[in-house]
Amino acid sequence: MAPSTYQSVILSSRPNPVIVPGETFTLKTNPMLRPEDLKENEVLVETLYISLDPAMRMWLNGKNPFFSSSIYSFAFLFTIKGGAEGGGFF
Repeated sequence: MAPSTYQSVILSSRPNPVIVPGETFTLKTNPMLRPEDLKENEVLVETLYISLDPAMRMWLNGKNPFFSSSIYSFAFLFTIKGGAEGGGFF
């Protein structure tokens, strides 16, 4: 049977200077999408592997020396961006 929920990692506060378990991140439980919930041109993919990039540390702190754009900084209370590899398209 397929799971009915999944968890998101949410940035709650900037690590200053270190990540504090239970404070820096929170886990949010979300209802799992079903194939019938998808809109046109959307796909549902099962995530098999996630990437923890060293650059994420700079993004957690709200800065990136290589890009001035804010898209390379994590926003509070949103799911953290990251690379993933998946399979099992639905």
